[in-house]
Order: sequence, then structure tokens, then C-alpha cells
Amino acid sequence: MAAQIIDGDALAAKMLAELKGDIEKLTAEGRQPHLVAVRANDDPGTGWYAKAQAGHCEEHGIRHTVDDLGAEASEADIIAAINRHNEDPEVSAILVFLPLPKGVDSLKITEAIRPEKDAEGVHPVNLGKLLATGSSDPAPCTAMSAVELVKSVCPELKGGRAL
Repeated sequence: MAAQIIDGDALAAKMLAELKGDIEKLTAEGRQPHLVAVRANDDPGTGWYAKAQAGHCEEHGIRHTVDDLGAEASEADIIAAINRHNEDPEVSAILVFLPLPKGVDSLKITEAIRPEKDAEGVHPVNLGKLLATGSSDPAPCTAMSAVELVKSVCPELKGGRAL
């Protein structure tokens, strides 16, 4: 098979168009999607990413909040913040920005997020569903994006070869 250019912009536009109806429906029902990003670092890249994420969310009708705990936040501080967001019915999804402060156990942080509010699909329950069944909702977004890009030019992946 010859090399083929993948039009990621077109695929993203198509996916966002599909999401638009879901977002509008939820908002009309009084359940505007709300993503909370927990931040416990002073990493400049994370700051840039948080701003970009907020802009994309706003553009598409998703409420976005950064819960900035500061670079000195403890594991207990981060888990307490996640628990507050788990209990808040207005929060649809939670993610935690990396890197975490030194000494914070990333697995404990990931496990603190309720699987149904796991924006990135990295909770062990969600990863287990993906491994056991081949699908999960949510699924790890970066990996699934790569799969969707490949499927856009090669719909049948079974038996394919990649490098």
C-alpha cells in the first residue's frame, strides 16, 4: 500500500460535528458538560495546555474549570480535590494534569477519579474494560485518536501491518 496523507483536520471537524448535537442536547436539558482539570504543578507546558484546552471547550459549549492546587499540593490535597469533583453533580468529567509533585503516587490519583468521570479513560476499570472487551467509554483519548486517524484511511485494521 502506498503512503497516504491523513487529513486530521477533516476528521476532527467531523467528530466535533457529531459531538455538537450531544453537547446541545445535554445543555438544553440543563446538564451542560463540565470538564474539571486538576493541576498540581507549575510546569509552563501544563499552563499552555490548560489554556488551549479551555479555549477548545469554550468554543464547543463545554464548561471548563482548572482547579489549581499549586506545585506544593500533597497527595491528600489532590485526592480531596478529586473527591469534591466526584461528588459534584455539575461536573461531567475530571482529568489530572501531569507532572504530579514529587512523591505523589500517580496510580492512587488515577484511582481516585470515578471511572464514569474519567475524561482520559485511564482509570484501571476503564483500561480493564478496554483490554477485556476491546472497547471502553471512555477510552484513552490519545490512543483512540491515533486509531481513528488510521481507520479514516484503512477502515479494516485486522490483519494489517504497521510500523
